[in-house]
Amino acid sequence: MALEWWPPHGWPDNTPDSLHDLCLDYCLQHLEQTLCDYDSHAAVYSLKEGLSLSPSVSDRLIKKWLENGNVLNDRFLHIFKNTKHTKLKKLNLEGCNVTDDGLVWLLQHQICELNLSSCGQLSRDVLTAMNRFGGSLRSLVIGTTTQIFQDIEILDDEDSDSDQDGDPERKTIKSESGHGLNRDPILYCPNLIALSIHGLCESDFPAKRIITSILTPVKHKLCHLDLSGCETEVEYLGCLCELDSLQSLVLHEVPVYSIAMLFSHIARLKKLRWVLSFLYKQGLSPEKI
Repeated sequence: MALEWWPPHGWPDNTPDSLHDLCLDYCLQHLEQTLCDYDSHAAVYSLKEGLSLSPSVSDRLIKKWLENGNVLNDRFLHIFKNTKHTKLKKLNLEGCNVTDDGLVWLLQHQICELNLSSCGQLSRDVLTAMNRFGGSLRSLVIGTTTQIFQDIEILDDEDSDSDQDGDPERKTIKSESGHGLNRDPILYCPNLIALSIHGLCESDFPAKRIITSILTPVKHKLCHLDLSGCETEVEYLGCLCELDSLQSLVLHEVPVYSIAMLFSHIARLKKLRWVLSFLYKQGLSPEKI
């Protein structure tokens, strides 16, 4: 009988926890005795006076908090509001209950890698903070947190020329109410080399315009792009063929009308090394695709 559970590559890992991890575990189990003070009125933790956390400790502290089965929300993340004595670089908030305010605290750390997938409490209000502090971002996973683009209308180029202030790469956006975000770029993170957006649907958002607006400022720097599940006619994304540094492209379950047109774009990407795709168009036969 085959042992299906048996590890395929030798013995299971039995490496003991490092002293670093053991210390972090102890601190997390005794937060108020070691690292933090608890404000019962505001229901948040704050770093104890006189303490400082290095980037490696700060990043690992959040990771260990999640590994121990705790809920990551603003109450805990408030520890890192103190940007002078805590430093974050890589932040995975996938599935966490972080709010707009909590994310603003974290973005001020000049984050390099950020995963916001499945963060259901975030709203379009975070775009302003991401534009302000997004210059440090190298990797951004928006994932399915597409509600941050809710009720945003991107103006056509001819409608917004007078609002560009000489910078054609900074798209003007506005809310449906016509105020609040009028002169802000939709998402301006000019140093991104990796971007992932999932499930952006044309029926709910102006998906093509949103994607084009985000990609335009990084068209010479972006190396990795994942648009899985985005229901937009990707072959009509003219900006796709302008991503001259792109090395990998993921188009899993992205609808397409013209594979020939899509391939003509891909063929122009001289640095592209691999494409992962399962293209489809609901209601069309393979012959029409």
